[in-house]
Amino acid sequence: MIRKLMVILVSGMMCFAGVTSALAEYHVYSTLAEYEKATGKTIEKFSEAPMLKTKVAAGLLPPVEERLPEEFCVIEPEEEIGQYGGVLFQDIPSTPEVAAGDPGHLIRLDPKNNLIFWAAKGWEISKDYRDITIYLRKGLRWSDGAPFTADDIVFWYEDIMLNKDLTPVLLYDWRATGEPLEVKKIDDYTVRIHSGVSYYGIKFVIGKDALAITHYAPKHYLKKWHIKYNPEANELAKEEGFEYWWQAFQFRNKPLRMGGGGTQANPEMPTLGPFKLIERTSVRMVLERNPYFWAVDTAGNQLPYIDRTFDSFESGEIALMKVISGDTDYAITEVTELPLLLENVEQGDYRVNIILGGELAWPSLTFNLTIEDPVWRKIFRDIRFRRAMSLAVDREEINQATYVGLAKPSQVTCRDINSLYQERWARAYAEYDPQRANMLLDEIGLKWDKDHKWRLRPDGKPLTILLETMEWNMPYCELLPAQWEKIGVKLLLKTLEWGLYVERAQSNQGHLFAWTIHADNTDKFFPGGLAIPDGNDTPWGLLWTQWYDSGGEKGEEPPDWAKEFFEFREKWAKSKNEEEYLRWGTKLYDWFAEYLPVIGSLGYTPLVCVAKNDLRNVWKFNIGYFSVELQKPQWFFKK
Repeated sequence: MIRKLMVILVSGMMCFAGVTSALAEYHVYSTLAEYEKATGKTIEKFSEAPMLKTKVAAGLLPPVEERLPEEFCVIEPEEEIGQYGGVLFQDIPSTPEVAAGDPGHLIRLDPKNNLIFWAAKGWEISKDYRDITIYLRKGLRWSDGAPFTADDIVFWYEDIMLNKDLTPVLLYDWRATGEPLEVKKIDDYTVRIHSGVSYYGIKFVIGKDALAITHYAPKHYLKKWHIKYNPEANELAKEEGFEYWWQAFQFRNKPLRMGGGGTQANPEMPTLGPFKLIERTSVRMVLERNPYFWAVDTAGNQLPYIDRTFDSFESGEIALMKVISGDTDYAITEVTELPLLLENVEQGDYRVNIILGGELAWPSLTFNLTIEDPVWRKIFRDIRFRRAMSLAVDREEINQATYVGLAKPSQVTCRDINSLYQERWARAYAEYDPQRANMLLDEIGLKWDKDHKWRLRPDGKPLTILLETMEWNMPYCELLPAQWEKIGVKLLLKTLEWGLYVERAQSNQGHLFAWTIHADNTDKFFPGGLAIPDGNDTPWGLLWTQWYDSGGEKGEEPPDWAKEFFEFREKWAKSKNEEEYLRWGTKLYDWFAEYLPVIGSLGYTPLVCVAKNDLRNVWKFNIGYFSVELQKPQWFFKK
């Protein structure tokens, strides 16, 4: 009865929020001129937060008119013009290893997955798909007041991404045509990315900036630790406790796990985002408003409104109790906690809304296909084995237990809003059929033990698989051992902290890893880098990827069936037009559905967001956690 009530409540909330019809409109005007043209209004006077006025009066900051760029952004508030001040206490679904505030991406996505120019004011793509030109805001500044220019993008690419000590393997999209793309500074506020051949995917290269990767780095701050700019960088590194310059550089830069420079763990490092990190511990992250943030509301008030944010990494019962007691201003939590949250809305003085998650595979199950053990290698590479393991996953049971049936069982593929999408990809071997799974394992020759309880490897050892994941992913994996026991496969679960997880996955160790695949990918992106994790957090064929990336000098040559993946991906990346892009993208996703190198489980997973009643301009509906970061500059406490 309770579960039925939850489904009715959540479904009603989602319909009320406009999931099927009208999502919230997010009005961002890239420049004042764009705002004036669209509304017929103008902005002639600017205001700033009292805490900044105090610093201006003390001579610690220039006036707001001098801090804003010449070409500032105008954001129309969701509900009303806000009020300055206050400290936001929020609980975020992350860990201290990977959590960060919005670093100020060049572009973002709104709730409808429309592209919004954010720190950049615009771009232009050539008709032959050889060039993409990025236009920055004139007068844009880092949070420390230093100018942000084209040099910061060129520095990120030439001195970080193309430096083998810092980036052993360049991001795939930047080398997909066979040669690394070129990045050229046209002037201080114009950068051109160039491909030697027509490259339809070039428009997706910079598009990924809307998600995790940021395509720039503060040259004025980081060059001190770079050997190119400081011949004594190694000596400086040793003074700071490192052996080599690149170790000290990475410590200062703290690049994202995906290879960019978005996650900011160093409080000294300047940012373009609305809030600057000032403290990070194992339990929380503290951020303070960026005095040089480049956006205003429609009344000319420099954003953000809120002075500080305290982001807690607590989870589970402690975090939930803080929400119910009213000690948390904003939190993202699980759908299964909705009944308790709804019972306490008056006590906690909050309201409840829905986030439609951007995850497509939560969790994704990745077998190590290049594992060193020859027996495991033969088993994992057998296509029948992976199909059997997928058929043995009762996705609906996991769905009911974790999302009260509101998620959608799905394999790893692109999202249904992508022009490439085909339903058969999501359904491939995704039905629950343990009888068929057992038949496939029998075909392989994986025999049962004498008690007919567990299967055995060909060498007679028990078929016992170790699944490794992080603690936050464990609730979604806890039903798997009982499900796979029905086909005689013994599954052990082990939690790892973030650093060890990456080390294990990226060093060709381990049997099976559970992660998640973010698929907020529309036609604005090159989905291959998002929905197919061949070399990101959890690679499924690490040695094959190394072989491909090194031109055969490292790693291991893939079998013919695996080579097809790299062939299709390369042809897709080198598409010269939309027709080729659709043709080769289809072939690639056909291959993925056929060979299942990664097994998907649930997609389109909803989450619950809780906001205190005095916290305003919070959207009633979101798609993905990234959209939460996008709206935060306009949040305020209504007095």
